Amino acid sequence: MRIAIDLDEVIMSRDNQNPRKSRFVNEWAEGGGKRYDEPTDGLFQIHWPNGNLRYEWYYKDGKRADGVSMGWYETGELKQTMSWKNGVRHGLWITYYKNGEKRREGTFTNGELSGVINTPQTIK
Repeated sequence: MRIAIDLDEVIMSRDNQNPRKSRFVNEWAEGGGKRYDEPTDGLFQIHWPNGNLRYEWYYKDGKRADGVSMGWYETGELKQTMSWKNGVRHGLWITYYKNGEKRREGTFTNGELSGVINTPQTIK
């Protein structure tokens, strides 16, 4: 059984005890989700079973590096981008429909959603 989980829902480890040690993704194995080891430094990538890139972000000193993390649909289209600073969500967050149109857009400040989440009707 597979369920879809957006990248913004993949922040904590499954047990919520140590969010920097493993990631919970939407591939189910017996007894729970699949976990991946995270690098202390460098590029972290997950691929779909068809080989297409699924998630990508960088680590520095065991935390998410400042910059943008990205996620893609199984068919290869960009699904979302998220800005990070000091190991937490900070800055612009955008999700996309498969056709490339923006689905949602919001801003995070020090890990907290700030302001409103814009939808296609409010995004200009």
